[in-house]
Amino acid sequence: MLGFNELFIIFIIILFIFGPDKLPKIGKIIGKSIGEFKKAQQMNEITDNFNVDIFNSDNNLLNEKKNKLNNLILQASEKLCIDKKDNNKEDLLISILEKIIESQK
Repeated sequence: MLGFNELFIIFIIILFIFGPDKLPKIGKIIGKSIGEFKKAQQMNEITDNFNVDIFNSDNNLLNEKKNKLNNLILQASEKLCIDKKDNNKEDLLISILEKIIESQK
C-alpha cells in the first residue's frame, strides 16, 4: 500500500508531466476507470453466484429424479417378484423389462 509521501511524490511528478490544465481531466479519467473496474468486478461476482445457483439447482433436480427412478425400480421388482439379491439397479431394470416383455407375448 502506498503511503502519503509516495502518493504526494507521484502527484508532483504527474503535475510536472501533464501540467495543471490537464490534471482535472486525468483525475476524471482515472475516477471513471476505477468505477468501471468496480462495476465489472461486481458483475463478475454476480455472474459467478448465478452460475453456482443454476448448477446447484440442476444437481438437486438430477438427484431427485435419480432417487425417484431408484424407488420405482425397487417397487416394480417387488410387484413382479424379482429377486433383488446381488442385483444392482441396472440389472434389476433389465430383469423388469424382460419380465414385462415376456408377459406381453
